[in-house]
Amino acid sequence: MQREGRSYELAAAALLRLPSDTEWRLAHGVIAGFGRAWLTDGDEVWEPTANRFFIAREFHARYAPSLRSLYPRDAAAAAMALNGHWGPWEQAA
Repeated sequence: MQREGRSYELAAAALLRLPSDTEWRLAHGVIAGFGRAWLTDGDEVWEPTANRFFIAREFHARYAPSLRSLYPRDAAAAAMALNGHWGPWEQAA
């Protein structure tokens, strides 16, 4: 399955499969000049295009992300429903 260029879709879809009380959050930000999405619980990060888990400090050292927005599961689900797409929503206004 092609994963490159689908981080918003893959991260959001994965978050929606988790229980509503999950500690995981959907992160929107910039990596290497491109808008990207990933999941984080504070200690770990799941990077969807690589389909890989990282310890948070390893993820930050490897990708140097610039975080723009962080969404709990229910807020992400509401934003998807409101905007009709996987994200990013801060640019959709």
